[in-house]
Amino acid sequence: MKWNWIYIALGGMFIARLIEGTRTNALIAEAQQLKQVTKKPIMLISSKPRQGFDVQLNPNNTITWQLPYANKAFAAIVSDSLEEIPYPKQAMAEWMRTADSVLVNTHTIFSPMTWLDLRYHHVFMGQQIIPINPAMNWSIAAGVGYFWYRHKKRLENEKTKLPSDKGGREIEPEAEFESPTEVERKALPPPKVEPAPIISPDELEELSGMENKMTGKPEKRIIPPDKGGPRGVTSILCSKPPCVNLNIGDDVQVSTQLSAPGIENVVFDPQNLPEEHNRQVLRQLEQKPADSATLFGVLDKISDPKERQSALQVAYENIKPGGKVMVKVEEPKKYLTDVKRIFPSAKIRQGMITAVK
Repeated sequence: MKWNWIYIALGGMFIARLIEGTRTNALIAEAQQLKQVTKKPIMLISSKPRQGFDVQLNPNNTITWQLPYANKAFAAIVSDSLEEIPYPKQAMAEWMRTADSVLVNTHTIFSPMTWLDLRYHHVFMGQQIIPINPAMNWSIAAGVGYFWYRHKKRLENEKTKLPSDKGGREIEPEAEFESPTEVERKALPPPKVEPAPIISPDELEELSGMENKMTGKPEKRIIPPDKGGPRGVTSILCSKPPCVNLNIGDDVQVSTQLSAPGIENVVFDPQNLPEEHNRQVLRQLEQKPADSATLFGVLDKISDPKERQSALQVAYENIKPGGKVMVKVEEPKKYLTDVKRIFPSAKIRQGMITAVK
């Protein structure tokens, strides 16, 4: 796209030269007719030799404004190189003395090469003669082209430049990952998880009630276990009971912290629960997928990224479309990309990673 204007300019120059050549051929044909009528010779003054002329002069190596011929010795003089003659007025007067007719074709001022041809001394606009310096025009064109190129490079660099913080350090953009295909999901290895640390309701209540020493106001709660209030974990996962929640990589004690009226918690834990229990849970969810899934303290315990993906894959395959997923880790930003591989809508909310299938 950025080269279109160059193609347009080259096409315009080609069309202009084609039109000028057609006009010159028409003048040559007119001179041939005058020769047949008057029986006088005809002369061509041009840097391009052509057939059918009795006398041909090149303005680059001949003084064409002083001709050694008698008055009206020629039927016509044809020229397409008036721009190449240093003294065009004297040349025209001399040609009119020497020939019955003077046929001149000048080049259009709208063609860039009219101003850049190093052989030219003038350009013509109607009856007006404009002196030019092609060497200087080339310098100006080169300068304009150089500054235009620098401007374009600067714009491209600004588009690709990483944003920086107040200290001038570049900030790396968050990597974007495409959601894996079903084949890639099935190829993930089974998760190896460890039980999450147990936090008692009293400890969480104490943390949520802490006051800021500077302001004296209560600290903002992350998300405490649900005690029937509208902002608890279970109220976020299940807005319209009854619901089924899949708790991955956890034991029964943590599931009881998430329990609430109308919510059934099923636990899937390959590391700490019997294999038959896990199979029964998957069979149950195959018939009726869960409404939500939770992974509390699970990803922190898995060092292999593929195993983390496998644990998240279990949640993805066993919840309904539109089901919510909540992941609790110590550093949510560290694991956000892992969750986005399976759940592209994942985001950090109140210290946890939440997503919707």
